Amino acid sequence: MSIKNISEELFEKYLHSQDLPFEFEKKYQGKSKLVDYTVPIDGRDFLFEVKQFEQQNYPLPTSVSAVDYYGPIRAKIDQAQRKFKEYAEFPCCLVLHSNEAFVMDDPRAVFGAMYSDIGIQIPVAAGIVTVAMPVPEPTFVGDNGKMVRKDKPYNTRISALIHVYEYHVGLATWIRWVHQTQQLKDGTIKQEDVDIPDIDIEEKGVAVSVWENMYANVSLPESAFKGAYDERWGLVGDYVRCKFKGRARIDE
Repeated sequence: MSIKNISEELFEKYLHSQDLPFEFEKKYQGKSKLVDYTVPIDGRDFLFEVKQFEQQNYPLPTSVSAVDYYGPIRAKIDQAQRKFKEYAEFPCCLVLHSNEAFVMDDPRAVFGAMYSDIGIQIPVAAGIVTVAMPVPEPTFVGDNGKMVRKDKPYNTRISALIHVYEYHVGLATWIRWVHQTQQLKDGTIKQEDVDIPDIDIEEKGVAVSVWENMYANVSLPESAFKGAYDERWGLVGDYVRCKFKGRARIDE
């Protein structure tokens, strides 16, 4: 039996917390590669491949310009895509654990890796850029995404990317209390609006952030991966937004 790494142990801890049954490295007839986890959800098997980043390979950046937010995540998508290649009949998900590396810190980095670099497009008329205009909404620019190529679905087998991690409940609670205390001093909130919690700064819970693939053949059911500390991102109307936030998750 394979020795499990920290990301696999964390993912199993999460599955147990959500009462989701699973099988590790289940063997399927005619398949040469083993996918990490099979999890039955709403009557069908979903496959989950778990990957982690090694902190020494992704040191903290020294400047914003030196950061490649997309590349490390795109590399993991490529690895998972090769593993999923012979599992065409199954919906698949890639589970990532940052392992204290900086690469999963921003949701925009994940969506940029999936759909292309994020930027803004400024209309130009007759060679003149109009500056007296509202700032445009960020959008996907270029053709570097892993889920879509040349405006056509490219990777439809992966239902979602999932980031599994320890959610620092105590620290988030303390930060909220500090912010509320400052707001009270500024007069922007009243005393009755201040939540005075019992803070255990060491308290942690296992959480996931889910990024749905809008081009997937089979979507990850919304009935799953909706724990108290979880969040879920996907297409809402014409924009990619956070569409679920767990009841115990504290806005930062």
